[in-house]
Amino acid sequence: MEVLVMMSTYNGEKYLEEQIESIASQTGVTVKLLVRDDGSTDRTLEILHNYQKKYSWIDLIEEENIGAPGSFRQLVLDVPKCKYYAFSDQDDIWHPQKLETAIKRINQSSNSRTLYVGNQNCVDAEGRFLNRRLPDHFLQENVISTIIQNDYSGCTMVFDDCLLEEVKKIYREMGHHSSLMHDICFLSVAQLIGNVIYDPDAYIDFRRHGDNFSEAEQYMNMSIRKKAELFKHKWRTFKNRKSTRGNICIYCKALLNVYANRMSKNDYDNIQYLTEYKNNLLNWIASIFKNRLKQYYREPKWNVMLKFFFRMY
Repeated sequence: MEVLVMMSTYNGEKYLEEQIESIASQTGVTVKLLVRDDGSTDRTLEILHNYQKKYSWIDLIEEENIGAPGSFRQLVLDVPKCKYYAFSDQDDIWHPQKLETAIKRINQSSNSRTLYVGNQNCVDAEGRFLNRRLPDHFLQENVISTIIQNDYSGCTMVFDDCLLEEVKKIYREMGHHSSLMHDICFLSVAQLIGNVIYDPDAYIDFRRHGDNFSEAEQYMNMSIRKKAELFKHKWRTFKNRKSTRGNICIYCKALLNVYANRMSKNDYDNIQYLTEYKNNLLNWIASIFKNRLKQYYREPKWNVMLKFFFRMY
């Protein structure tokens, strides 16, 4: 079984070698690694060039910095043909059976557009275990909850070629107007027209450090101090997100244009609601105070309300 792993790198010199070695140690599969470097200025490219000499199955694309969403988008659009694909971050540690386990689960599915997502072991910067990221019975079944706040990590995702081709349709429909993260795109498309397999077991050590701390822990389990840190982090993120405003609406319109006749009426109505909340003043006010999608919120309600208030979606 051949699997093509897509990785985007940016100034990842600190942990990159450990991640690549863990990918090289995968059992039961033949791995290819396609890396797109997003304009690194540290030793990342030097490390990647050295690994290209060591492993013939590593291909490297060197490009200018466009950010992680755009970088993964380009990987998806440019990736060579293969039967199975996976995403990788630059700073995790994969267990040897990660890909083999995922593909076995995918092959048990009767749907040809199947996405496998797994749990994660959260570890500190030195690789020491902290906690399991998601509960064993965690299910994110609704496409709206995925679009508003996805809790499944792209670095755990493994999928077949049929799902890849479907997501390419959405990327082409959006053009270059959206910088939505790849994990949201793949999960929501699989929820609409395919199949999602959640594995409560963890085959990846998710390294917690300053750049990703808010993704590793469920909000409800945080201490008051952690919640305060999260609020400050989100506020800083909000101030820096002017260029990404409206991405959700753009994405939802693309979903309707491509899949309107393949989704349920409930999904259609909810997705259309997201595309129309900015159409007039009444819709905008209702989206803040009487939002019909409240039942699908996975992040704190105040955070969602702020995003609707400032028209971030």
